[in-house]
Amino acid sequence: MKRFILFILLLSTGSISTKIFAQKNCAIKGRILTHNSIPAYVTVELKKQKKITETDNNGNFKLVNIRSIQDTLVITSAESQIKLVAVNPLPGETQDLGNINLDFIVTQLQDIEVKGRMAHSYKSDYSFLGTKTQTASIDIPQSISSITKELIKDKMDLTLKDAASEAAGVNNYSGYDDYSKDELSYQIVNSILR
Repeated sequence: MKRFILFILLLSTGSISTKIFAQKNCAIKGRILTHNSIPAYVTVELKKQKKITETDNNGNFKLVNIRSIQDTLVITSAESQIKLVAVNPLPGETQDLGNINLDFIVTQLQDIEVKGRMAHSYKSDYSFLGTKTQTASIDIPQSISSITKELIKDKMDLTLKDAASEAAGVNNYSGYDDYSKDELSYQIVNSILR
């Protein structure tokens, strides 16, 4: 009797293991293309089985050693919408999905406003100094001396030292890059007044 139970137990274990191994020898393959039929480099994942792969340079992918169960193929990339494809591979076979075309996301960029000066005068009507945005000089609650590029070009100032002498109240009290303004000392280091 013990031998018979042992035989039945081994027989049932063998049939269960063959069913399990038979379910694992499936495969899924396909090719992912962009909306204009260019091979796409994307990530391909089986949702339930958590198998992940990437496409090659030709857009081809292949998932091997998967179970024969109904699952969802999730295709993701940075520039396309997530694409879901239902799959149900048959035991022992490779399911060929053929070409899969992606829908790409087109993002509208924000408008950019470029402000420039068309006037060729020595007077500057705005500054970025006080508020770090373009603000009219009259609206900034501090004293600002502006030296325009036109003034620098016309006076042929070659160095910042030459240009700084044009600002009101700035004095060069030595032969080096040292300046004073309102009894405070400044030094020019790498073209920055400190």
